[in-house]
Amino acid sequence: MSKKILICLLCLVILLPSVCFAVDKPLGKFTKGEAISKYLTGRDLDPMEGIWTSGYTEMLIIKTSLLPKRDPKDDSTYTAIKIENGEFNGKLTKTGPNQYGLFCVISPTVIFRTFFVPLGFTEVPASEVFIRVYPIQQ
Repeated sequence: MSKKILICLLCLVILLPSVCFAVDKPLGKFTKGEAISKYLTGRDLDPMEGIWTSGYTEMLIIKTSLLPKRDPKDDSTYTAIKIENGEFNGKLTKTGPNQYGLFCVISPTVIFRTFFVPLGFTEVPASEVFIRVYPIQQ
């Protein structure tokens, strides 16, 4: 009996990480230059769209409607994607004046993001301040 349990647990340990930790990469891997030329030039940008950096994370925020493989049930206005690896970083749906989900617009060049970090059996609040690096606001 204990051998069966051990084998089942071993199978779960081997199989689950590939399922549980799969990361969504809506645009694949891309560079900052590719993001600018493909998604941010040749059209009028909304105030939230652009490239933003916190010094730790650099991300592209674009209209969700521009994503090539968009879920038709997705009602978010914008999608944030990490530039370093193309990983999904958040959906931004307007929830109030200057508020898009966990992101708050402080000024045309500064946004503030709040989130929770797991710590043991609980979560603690954390935050990041992002500065717009493209397009440069005048």
